[in-house]
Amino acid sequence: MRKLRDCRNRASRFVAVAVVVGFAVGGVAGGAATSGADAPDAPVCSVTEWTTYSDGYSSRAIAATIGADAFYGLARPATGQGVDVAVVDTGVNDVAGTNLVQGPDFSGTGSAAAAADTFGHGTHMASIIASRSAVYPGIAPDARIVSLKVGGYDGRADDDQVIAALDWATAHHSVDGFNIRVVNLAYGSPSDSGALSAAVQRAWDAGIVVVTAAGNDGGAITAPGSNPNVITVGAVETQGTLATADDSVPDYSAGGTDRAPDVVAPGQHVPGVRTPGSFVDKGVHDHLVRVAREHDVAIATLGPDDDVYDWATNEVIPALRAACVDEPSPYLSRTHVKGTGTSEATAVVSGAVALMLSANPALTPAQVKAVLTESAVPVAGDATRVGAGEIDLSGAQDAAPVVGASSVSTSAPTSQSAVASDPGWRGNY
Repeated sequence: MRKLRDCRNRASRFVAVAVVVGFAVGGVAGGAATSGADAPDAPVCSVTEWTTYSDGYSSRAIAATIGADAFYGLARPATGQGVDVAVVDTGVNDVAGTNLVQGPDFSGTGSAAAAADTFGHGTHMASIIASRSAVYPGIAPDARIVSLKVGGYDGRADDDQVIAALDWATAHHSVDGFNIRVVNLAYGSPSDSGALSAAVQRAWDAGIVVVTAAGNDGGAITAPGSNPNVITVGAVETQGTLATADDSVPDYSAGGTDRAPDVVAPGQHVPGVRTPGSFVDKGVHDHLVRVAREHDVAIATLGPDDDVYDWATNEVIPALRAACVDEPSPYLSRTHVKGTGTSEATAVVSGAVALMLSANPALTPAQVKAVLTESAVPVAGDATRVGAGEIDLSGAQDAAPVVGASSVSTSAPTSQSAVASDPGWRGNY
């Protein structure tokens, strides 16, 4: 078994540790503070404005960037209602307000809390898709999440577990009260024998739109994203603006001449639910503490379980800033954090697909893919990593007739009631 891939590096770890990626250590302007009775006065920093991420990276800004308002603004708003999105990941925690069904656990953890996401990735993905948070809403807040857990505490999984989850989703997509129309799969297998690609093909043929991540190593796209009959998603940096003219594809977002991503979507600094104490959360903690130690910044009584943001007694970020170290923090609050990678971009597209299907349930997977690629807006960069361009739902209603789909309907679908090894996971987070 391998771990899910680190955001851009280790090819075996989930997407999770990626929340740290993009929060690079800034320079020391004026030197590090010291402690003790003989410590000099606090340095006067030349930093006039600490690095932060503007409201242009907010949940609402991301939804506006992809044109989701075109669906929210229908006579009967399309917000994902009636659509189940299966999240094949490390589990999804029961976050208040999220419409969530816990499906089977394929991770083999065997714990009493088997459904829990102790890695911290699946919950983040699900919240980007369908959170009902008033401050950090998902793209399709009224979609229902069906959690199919395949990764354990450290994000380890293998192809067999992922295939089992995909086949379960395929077999149950329209029975027992389910309406699974989308699978969110931020996973890659560099040594796929063909079985994983066949599993996503079975789901696609059953009428499920499979949305996969291109990957974060900047290299070639691997299975299942290499299958031409899925929607493979790369990441785009929006620069914190709503206009797409300044958008660009980061170096880590994978692609190639054999298989380019189909589309790209916002994947930098995307807000989502934080899982305190998870594998990923501890990784962020360790990163910030490491930065403090590199700059000889004293953090009194800081232990491995201490919180690291402004609500703690001994905060790392304020201490770093007091020492003139400009270290952006991924934390937004006690409950939310920003993540970066093609996993985030995949979740954005899964939410977009849920909007399309809630407005027009008759769309087939092939039509959904054609609509998204037809209506995508150009993004500067290498076509092998840009694909058709950045998704634009405001143009999707015009593109639908081109592929023979009915134009977006304003009739509301029926809401769903709640129903109670190697190679391995490559984190694309």
